[in-house]
Amino acid sequence: MVFLRCCRVKADVSQPHKPRHENTLPSLLPLVEEGLIDTVVCQLMSGKEPAWQSAEVDALYRLAAAGVRVPTPYQFIDGVLLMDLVADADGDAAAGNNHAQRMLLRDVTKLKDFSRQFAPELLSTDFGPEVWSLYERGLLTQDSVLTGHFKPPHKPVNLGDVMRDIDEAKDEEVAKRLRMQGGE
Repeated sequence: MVFLRCCRVKADVSQPHKPRHENTLPSLLPLVEEGLIDTVVCQLMSGKEPAWQSAEVDALYRLAAAGVRVPTPYQFIDGVLLMDLVADADGDAAAGNNHAQRMLLRDVTKLKDFSRQFAPELLSTDFGPEVWSLYERGLLTQDSVLTGHFKPPHKPVNLGDVMRDIDEAKDEEVAKRLRMQGGE
């Protein structure tokens, strides 16, 4: 299964289209030929079950319909999600999940703050951390029952993992600077 997270969607379909095929899976070629995909930027082999992919896509559609800032989903067929490219200021594909937790917690807090005028009992809830914890453990589904209560696990920090993350962040920054200088 392919879970296509990043692709440039051609904005003006009236203009001539010159598809690029070099990174395109055969299942995407009809979308390229139709002009729905301008460029395949990257493909993420998710390794997830089809039901989980479908649940993620359903959640994305619901979030977009609710006005949450998410990439616009266009189509999901045979394990392929066609959606807007999430790009940085330079137009490069934005890093995957670097800020996902922070953004989720921010958005849930904003929803809680807005909703408190109608439901003051929400002020004492912790839905954001609860949702993130379920997500990290692969237990978040559209049928997950949320309690609004979350107790963070207390476990020792793995210093090796922290150092690896720091090294990876440094490597990503060096690669980004090289791309910006045209040194790729």
